[in-house]
Amino acid sequence: MFTADRYRGKAIEHAKLARTASGPDELPDCKAFESRCVELTVTAQGVTGISDRVMRVKDHAAGPSKAGGKSTTRRRTNGLRKPEIIVAGVFANKILSTVNRRFAVRVVGDGYIDFDTVDFSNVHLAIIFGYGHKIAERHLDKADFINIHGSLLPFGRGPHPHIWAWINAEPHGVTIHKMSSEIDKGPIIAQRKVELEPWENSINSTMYALVDAATELFRENWNDLAEGAFALKSTDPLSGSSHRLKDTQPIRDVVDRFADAPVPIFLQEGSARMAVSLAQQPGPGPSRTFDVGAAPPARRTDGPLLKSSLGT
Repeated sequence: MFTADRYRGKAIEHAKLARTASGPDELPDCKAFESRCVELTVTAQGVTGISDRVMRVKDHAAGPSKAGGKSTTRRRTNGLRKPEIIVAGVFANKILSTVNRRFAVRVVGDGYIDFDTVDFSNVHLAIIFGYGHKIAERHLDKADFINIHGSLLPFGRGPHPHIWAWINAEPHGVTIHKMSSEIDKGPIIAQRKVELEPWENSINSTMYALVDAATELFRENWNDLAEGAFALKSTDPLSGSSHRLKDTQPIRDVVDRFADAPVPIFLQEGSARMAVSLAQQPGPGPSRTFDVGAAPPARRTDGPLLKSSLGT
């Protein structure tokens, strides 16, 4: 590289040669030429030095200073890095198009998540939609954990609320609430009642209707959720109804077989199965019957039945 120092030396050398060759009569002109060369080379040296320093900084920031090393200078993002959001659950894809406009989305499936290994440093929200695992209380303060639940809380706490609403003759609905240490007992952000006719719906269609209603409710409240500008409504933890996963086990095969049958037919089969289950338990206990609703209209129910997803 032809540096400023080499350029200055060459300029002075040529100036001296020119002065010697021209003789003493032209000495003033040669001295002026030499001074000009020195002035130009000093300027060039300053510019070159600045450029060298800039290049060294750029090279250092762009990569490691040696092979296999790590850069010690953080890359600048100019504040453009999006905050991150965790979206977990089997219905996470329903809300992706809404949340990814403002957040960098970290999508997690319905499998178990080890939140101890999750970096929450840039996580603003965690949206849970159909996630079938309990989240430890120690993680709930790391971000705002918001759950989208398929019941009109406080009714239908726990798994399979779309099934238990029919069994218990409770209102159907969807709720968005902030998560707490107790399952589905956190303060409510928004909720909506969903009207469903039993002879016009099955267990499967009920689940999908509630998922669609919950997705719509989420989109309507998304701006407030994203900005943390939502109000919280507390509920009585002793009110409503709650169920555990094992509560559905006695009628699991009925759910699988009659997932697409009209709800009253499912309830009739489920009532018979529950009565058998209770009769097999030790000790006296009242048998349980389900409200199967009004008489059905003429309708075929002998088609092939699909298995229902119990998680919602």
